[in-house]
Amino acid sequence: MRSLSIVIPALNEAENLPTVMATVPYRDLAEAGWEVEVIVVDNASTDDTADVARSLGARVVSQPLRGYGNAYQAGFDAAQGDVIATGDADCTYPFDALPHLLHIMDARRVEFMTTNRLGVENRSAMKPSHTVANHALSALSRALFRNGLRDSQSGMWVFQRHVWAAIDVRSPGMAFSQEIKNAATRAGFRCLEVPIEYRVRGGQVKLNALPDGVANLRQLFEHKVRDNRFRTTPSRMVPLAEMARANVAAERAAEAAERAVAAVEQLSEKTAAVFERETSGADAYEAEPADVPELSDGSGLRKAYGTSAIFEASAPFDPEKPATDLLHDEIDEITESFDLDASVADSTAPGVSRSAKPSVSSAESFGETTIASLPGQRTADEVPLEMA
Repeated sequence: MRSLSIVIPALNEAENLPTVMATVPYRDLAEAGWEVEVIVVDNASTDDTADVARSLGARVVSQPLRGYGNAYQAGFDAAQGDVIATGDADCTYPFDALPHLLHIMDARRVEFMTTNRLGVENRSAMKPSHTVANHALSALSRALFRNGLRDSQSGMWVFQRHVWAAIDVRSPGMAFSQEIKNAATRAGFRCLEVPIEYRVRGGQVKLNALPDGVANLRQLFEHKVRDNRFRTTPSRMVPLAEMARANVAAERAAEAAERAVAAVEQLSEKTAAVFERETSGADAYEAEPADVPELSDGSGLRKAYGTSAIFEASAPFDPEKPATDLLHDEIDEITESFDLDASVADSTAPGVSRSAKPSVSSAESFGETTIASLPGQRTADEVPLEMA
């Protein structure tokens, strides 16, 4: 089962949290094979945000240093999931859409997914002045970073953990939202932007339109300057995305090796028990149950000899099958699982192809989803779906 961390920054959102938490589709996610944790980052709230979050089953992370970006950095550092999803605590983002978004993420083999709130169907949920400002900032962001994203300010993203470990995002405030998108696309990760429903905000508005807008403009140009300098250094010859995928593959190989060592030790114990029982003669058949040793997996050897099973096996008990044959069957099963682990560990990362794939135009859409432009492309209009 894969794990998902839902990170929600919250500043005085005690009133909205019950509604927000009620939209998290725990059952649908579990049926789809996801183990879910919800992390609410209490960003120095002066109300009962933390207590309400705990009462609703969320794990609370405290971030006394206020700021949207500060809250997310604390939440991401605490997250334990293989995949991280985000959204605000003000009832605006559709957490109930997560099963669908995760399905798209898997189907398109995406590493970083962001969302677009600026469709005409959502106009009533946002003030006209905010809509205009979002379009303007998004257009400037597209011009500077050439990533094709239509909504640079959206606060709902779904991404694999290794993306966060590989990018450098510094904004302490609202500009964090645009910076994480630009950093992920420029680093070479497979990115996707999808439209979502955007809902009317509940409670008090926290956005300071003019100061936040000016801060976002300043951050865009600072990030662009930093990005240009970084991309001209020799260390940038290997894309960050490729290094992150290699690290994931190495971690999986190490985990597979640890499982192999544990399984070999367990098989050695079982093998020794088999031969001890079969060479001890009929006396072993008369052994009392108290003499049956306990294996490392918690199962016990059966009191048997010859044609009877002498240890618990996953296969149904067959009284006509010698104990050594049962042992050999278990060895074969574990060997097959090692072969599978080795094939997974040998790949660079889930969904990463070793061969070059056709690229598509950044304007090409898949239903209602659009692939965002990625760095390292040969022309400004081509978007590689998968890295070679």
